[in-house]
Amino acid sequence: MYRERGSSVVPGAVLWTRRQSGGADTHVRVLPDACMDLMWVGGRLLVAGPDTTAHVTPVRAGEVYEAVRFPPGAAPSVLGVPAGELRDLRVPLADLWPQRRARELAERVGGVRRPHGRAGGGGRLGPVRTDRARPSAGGGARRGPARPRGR
Repeated sequence: MYRERGSSVVPGAVLWTRRQSGGADTHVRVLPDACMDLMWVGGRLLVAGPDTTAHVTPVRAGEVYEAVRFPPGAAPSVLGVPAGELRDLRVPLADLWPQRRARELAERVGGVRRPHGRAGGGGRLGPVRTDRARPSAGGGARRGPARPRGR
């Protein structure tokens, strides 16, 4: 099941949830939309860079994705990494940010309790601090190229 709702924090952002119900693993086709997502899945935060082509993503049975999809141009100012450096990649946030900062955000996001145990349209990522989210022509504040580990 897939749900989405608008964000009240970042204009144009979308909070979304995908829960793979049923007893079987599957694959989901992700179409390019020029957006970047910050996703909580499997107990960790991942950044999905802007896609230039469709991607087929494996999803395990029972797996839940919760995410914020930033409007085009907004994520680099929040994440501190130019969008072009993450094009067509899925990268752990801990590979992009200082370990302490990434761990603190993961602990905050992971500790959010959802009412009645329901996944609600990106509820874990709703409170993520995004006060710097605004379109940016030159990318983020990070110097040098993003170096995702293991890629």
